[in-house]
Amino acid sequence: MLRSVRTLDVRPQLPASLGAALVLFGDLLGLLLFVSWGLYEHNLLAWEVPVHTAETLTPFLAAWLALAPLFCLYHHRTLRSYRRTFLLLVPGWVIIALVAAAIRASQFFEGGAGVTFVLVNIAFGLLVLIPWRLGAVALLRR
Repeated sequence: MLRSVRTLDVRPQLPASLGAALVLFGDLLGLLLFVSWGLYEHNLLAWEVPVHTAETLTPFLAAWLALAPLFCLYHHRTLRSYRRTFLLLVPGWVIIALVAAAIRASQFFEGGAGVTFVLVNIAFGLLVLIPWRLGAVALLRR
């Protein structure tokens, strides 16, 4: 007896359409919001400390830009599917947050990346990215 197994059929893909490029722009704004929120929780306003904001944002941007395409977050099928978006975004963000923490823990950045920092980044990053990405799917499906 043969059984069919459903897969996500994942293949890395860069933003290849206007919709995907707009989602990438929204992702980058989401990362800025995420970092700004974190700074605010530490009694800093992102626009009052732009160099610190850029230094805090850089590891997340680098990790996102390098890894998001590997998790197929800009694939046309992902951008039109709530299920694929969720199933690829959650593990993707966890890995991206871990890589960003490793970058931040390097000698090139101040601040380090303790366990609490990493767990908070994963949780709050998902809190920002999941609603945005599911909203983007809703818009792109129209």
